[in-house]
Amino acid sequence: MNLYLFIFAILFVGIHAKSSKSSSFCEIFQQCPLVASIPEMKTEIEGLKAEVQKLKTSIAFYASISRSIPMSQLHTHMILKYDRVELNQGNGYNKHSGMFTAPVTGLYMFFVTNNAADYSTISFKVVKNNVVKNQGISDAIATGARLSVTLATPVPLVSGDTVYVKISYLRAKHAYGLTSDHRHDECSFSGYKIN
Repeated sequence: MNLYLFIFAILFVGIHAKSSKSSSFCEIFQQCPLVASIPEMKTEIEGLKAEVQKLKTSIAFYASISRSIPMSQLHTHMILKYDRVELNQGNGYNKHSGMFTAPVTGLYMFFVTNNAADYSTISFKVVKNNVVKNQGISDAIATGARLSVTLATPVPLVSGDTVYVKISYLRAKHAYGLTSDHRHDECSFSGYKIN
């Protein structure tokens, strides 16, 4: 409504400034540069509305590994794929690649929990665009019990940046690797946009 009043005021001033007895209202209206830019302004306003809506959208995900993974299926530099997705607001997490891609720019918080099986060690990294942001180790090599480690990592992201979890070191005395049986423990990757 205010935009229309503003346009009317500009037109009114323009009409009085440029009017002569020989010019019609339509001719004067067509000459006003503001009138010519109305379609561009509408497009820009719609774009800004869409951007504001995008910023208001909450972004959060929670995914876990659906089953325990034997050591024979794990390798160094492997990106872990948390394939059981329970929450994916904003559709940033891809269970097929194991990667979170930031839908919008902002500060994000990520959590990773990994569980080493009895008599095994698994070291892992939280990676943003191929740059390590945090790392942890679940070292149960000397114990007969599973060992769980959780990392919390704040990461500033620009729209399109990726964050994922990559294995950096493995060692085991037997065939077991990551445990994620959903009864006693689970390996998970989650995150949300703070602001």
